[in-house]
Amino acid sequence: MPIEHSIPDFLPWLPQALLHWGGAILAVFGFMLVAGWIWATLYRSGNVRAGTMRIATILRDAVEDVALISPRRVGAVVRLVILESLRNWVLLVFLLFAAILLFAGWFLDPKSSEPARLYLNFVFSTTSYLILLLMLLLTVFSIPNDIRRHTIYTVVTKPLRMSELVVGRFLGFVAVGSVLLVLMGTVSYFFVLQGLQHTHTLTADDLHSVDDTQAMEGYTQETRGHKHRVYIDADGNAVVDAAARHTHDLTVTDDGRYILSGPRNQLVARVPLYGDISFRGRQGTDQKKGLSVGEEWEYRSYIEGGTEGAIIWTFDDMRSRNFPGDVIPVEMNISIFRTHKGRIDRGVMGSLAVRNPETGLTVEMPAFEAKEFQVYETAIPKKFVQNEDGRNFTSARIIQRTGVDPKTGKMYQTPESADLSLAQKTEFDLMEDLVSSDGKVEIWLRCLESGQYFGAAQADLYLRVGDRPFWLNFIKGYAGIWFQMTLIIGFGVMFSTFLSAPIAILATSGVMIGGLFHDFLVEIGMHPKYGGGPVESLIRIVTQANMVSDLADSPGVNLAKALDRGLEWWLLQLSHVIPPLPRFGLG
Repeated sequence: MPIEHSIPDFLPWLPQALLHWGGAILAVFGFMLVAGWIWATLYRSGNVRAGTMRIATILRDAVEDVALISPRRVGAVVRLVILESLRNWVLLVFLLFAAILLFAGWFLDPKSSEPARLYLNFVFSTTSYLILLLMLLLTVFSIPNDIRRHTIYTVVTKPLRMSELVVGRFLGFVAVGSVLLVLMGTVSYFFVLQGLQHTHTLTADDLHSVDDTQAMEGYTQETRGHKHRVYIDADGNAVVDAAARHTHDLTVTDDGRYILSGPRNQLVARVPLYGDISFRGRQGTDQKKGLSVGEEWEYRSYIEGGTEGAIIWTFDDMRSRNFPGDVIPVEMNISIFRTHKGRIDRGVMGSLAVRNPETGLTVEMPAFEAKEFQVYETAIPKKFVQNEDGRNFTSARIIQRTGVDPKTGKMYQTPESADLSLAQKTEFDLMEDLVSSDGKVEIWLRCLESGQYFGAAQADLYLRVGDRPFWLNFIKGYAGIWFQMTLIIGFGVMFSTFLSAPIAILATSGVMIGGLFHDFLVEIGMHPKYGGGPVESLIRIVTQANMVSDLADSPGVNLAKALDRGLEWWLLQLSHVIPPLPRFGLG
């Protein structure tokens, strides 16, 4: 799964985030304080002393209002909001969601190559759109409707503070939305499990002997657009190959019947360990980025096949206790760019190698066949050995990495001297020979076919540390929707305190749309690479000019670029206020 934004460690990130958030709050508060003082001085009081006293009185009342909040009165407002929401038939949204799931099976393609992702994306997207739209409408109409119906005066005349009214409404809507999410999540969970449940039929006619031995192999009958290869050895041990990202358990009964279980390893919460990515050019020198093959989305960088080029991941904290068992599982999703057809009946050949960054010892594993849009699963053995069955590695050598230090501009080489005797052994221990003294190891990915290219990003290869229950990841996905819902509720309640309902809808919808396209907002604020800013882009559309060539120098174009700089600065500041909603999506 593409991860365009790195996931930081929580504890190191928290102080910086609090500092950034606190600075933004102080900046907004200071701006509002100065603007309020100017307004009170010039328009309300007419002199500086009276304006200052008015602002001081407002600040004192605000501090008192917040400091003396009563949880009991807030709870009463929360109860009132819940009752109002029930009278507004919010449960109809849950019934609508259930009705959508009832008919979803007609439209979801069970023959998809990744049915689990299809079902999960459907339930998460449907839940997100419904709950965000519901909370948008509930929050922006709450206080304006109370003012229009004069029912709010029966509340504020009681011993109730304004802060208690706002906090109570916010918490009330969060409670309503949380209950709805629990109901929708429960129904969605069983919908996904039931939708993916299937099995296959295997009979004796589907199997044939292997090399005149008692071993048997064959294929199951096709179900949901796929079938599995089956191998049964002479001792009756069965292996079912994976297809459509899952496999099945096979049981042979006493009367010779073959019974396959439901899907296995289809809904698994993987625990990945990501490394730092770097690249090696075709001449064998280190580079910060790989090659560009002309894709508009520059998420992945590429290396050329049949050269010294490689994509390198460096992993830290490689200790035996973190990886029980005899192997370390590795999963990767490689992008392939072909400059010629090559062998169209198969994928592109590649190889993985494990390198010690301290000594340069590199052990290369057997070649594999990489296919586009398919996750390749392999494992790095903890013991590279050679026995009567062959060996689990193809070669061992010393590779010295060379490049230019960006700070000093001088060439470097690591390690400085090569000890060739390290590669003369016939057996290698991963933790002792290939992991450096500070716990680092490098995994190199190379493309073996000339004229073909491999592309990858940091998250495209990871070590699979372990697995967790699927329901835990499912809850995390709904927790991401809960975060998004809470943000929309906060903006909706805030706008409804000083805007009419139609304007509050527009303002909250603007925040929601801006949050969904937050990256695009930042890209415009940082000045786009092609096409210029909003005004320049409008000129290009009207004049039908392309995005790459520069516009003719003229006073009008210069004015447009000057206006764009102001608009871009404003959009960049706006991006710091609007929350990036997609980053809260944990599904």
